[in-house]
Amino acid sequence: MLGDLHPHVLALPFALLSLGIALVWWLRGRDGQGAISPDEWDPLSWGGRLRRLLAEVGPLQWLVTAVVLGGLSFLNTWDVLIHLFVVLGAFLLAGWYRHGWSRSLLIQTILLAVALVLPAVLLYFPFYLGFRSQAAPPFLLPMLMRPTRLAHYLVIFGAPMLVITLLLISLAIRQHFRHWQTGLKAALALLAGLFLVMVFLMWIIATSQSGSTQIMSLANSLGITLAERSPDQVVAPIWGAMAVLRLLPAILRVRLLYAALLLFLSALLMLVVMIAKEGAEPADDSTKEGPGWVTLPFALLLILTGLLLTIGPEFVYLRDNFGVRLNTTFKFYYQAWVMFGIAAVFGLDYLWQLWRAREARITPILATAGYTIALLIALLFPVYAVRSRSIEYRGPAQTADGQPAERQPATLDGLAYLQRYNPSEYEAIMWLREQVAQSTGDLPVVLEAVGGQYSGYGRISASTGLPTVIGWPGHEWQWRGSDHPEPGRRELLVEQIYSTPDLDQAAFVLDELGVSYIYVGGLEAQTYDAIGLEKFRDRLDVAFANDGVTIYRWQSPQTS
Repeated sequence: MLGDLHPHVLALPFALLSLGIALVWWLRGRDGQGAISPDEWDPLSWGGRLRRLLAEVGPLQWLVTAVVLGGLSFLNTWDVLIHLFVVLGAFLLAGWYRHGWSRSLLIQTILLAVALVLPAVLLYFPFYLGFRSQAAPPFLLPMLMRPTRLAHYLVIFGAPMLVITLLLISLAIRQHFRHWQTGLKAALALLAGLFLVMVFLMWIIATSQSGSTQIMSLANSLGITLAERSPDQVVAPIWGAMAVLRLLPAILRVRLLYAALLLFLSALLMLVVMIAKEGAEPADDSTKEGPGWVTLPFALLLILTGLLLTIGPEFVYLRDNFGVRLNTTFKFYYQAWVMFGIAAVFGLDYLWQLWRAREARITPILATAGYTIALLIALLFPVYAVRSRSIEYRGPAQTADGQPAERQPATLDGLAYLQRYNPSEYEAIMWLREQVAQSTGDLPVVLEAVGGQYSGYGRISASTGLPTVIGWPGHEWQWRGSDHPEPGRRELLVEQIYSTPDLDQAAFVLDELGVSYIYVGGLEAQTYDAIGLEKFRDRLDVAFANDGVTIYRWQSPQTS
């Protein structure tokens, strides 16, 4: 329905593969092929420790993991750190459950991280040579906007969260809420740590000249008066600290007004930690036996990762060209949705196994009924969304004088509206698709107007599949970094070709860009000077023409 095949979608099968590999790390680690016990670890040298660790986990498992993690970075860079966290978490969890917590286990995990990251980078090193990110210092920004509401959160995660909540409560009751203090301390420590990071980043921004403008704007929107900042100061740490102290009460008030989501997620985090702590305790009791216990800790790891991914954007977000947390929330929620979904399906099976073992009564029935209802409601979306999209192209239901209008049949053809409202351009696009893209077998470059994103610009390339000089410059800057010169350069070159009255001057640029066809339609006429468009009509061969569009064939004089 979105029609936007982004890298996060393309990388999804590889993300699922990575989670499967992380599960292998957990299962093999539980069987003894993972972390080394402290007694065997301490006598070894650092080189011996690394060799022993890789031999213990297996060279093939190590290499395959590095290939998949590196591939995730290549496919969708956001994913690699998330899935590296899951793999390392599976290794750490297995070692903790098998040998107990120790300093050597933490060192082994750090050493494994280095052993995975280095080959993951080296295997895809050509990609990194040309990689440019839109991220820039300070990379992390404080989230000072209105927090997410619980109702909105549940619109996305309601179905899996119902099962996960019932699963965690059932396990906590089964374990008699032992170690609740540990869980509470972990949840409070995480919230306090994220809050302090948010305040620190806020202070860092307030101390700079450019950042202080944003702080002043925030204060004005909240009705708070701040002292004037000296324009001569490049860095003003005292002014920044005073500004943060003035704004904090208002920010805290908003947080308290919308505290439901953080309370809910913190409660789940507390349950996850206390249940995991119980499983790691060396004790002979029934809470560590029964169906699914071998896989349960890994499911808890997925839930924990999802919670961290959705709690984090409530305090900080990654800096990018958007300037807000939109992209961070979108990307992190997407991965959390996958992990919550897998954990929820496992949770349903686990609850029914407890029911068969007579350790759960109504809980699996509630979880299954709620999940089924949510799933059925979700399945309505394809029906109504397709219907909604298809009637977009039917035209208005009424005429200007209020009479019923003659509407077109519902369709999913994205060019149907163009066929009705701009038949000249539709005819030109179909000619390019049939006579150029399909009949010639190659993909010649078509020159078209350049303009803002989420607009009609780039429509010829999008509708035909033929390459153009540049589509939406804003999207190119997103991928290549805002300081990359090529999008801006190409936009100016396209303008030069269309606007200059001198064809000889345009010819040099056309040859440089490898253009084969020059498209002149209504959007080009609106965007560029008519005098510049006249030069094509006088001296170039017409490949296609109708009453609204002319497509010129360009062939370099040097090759003609």
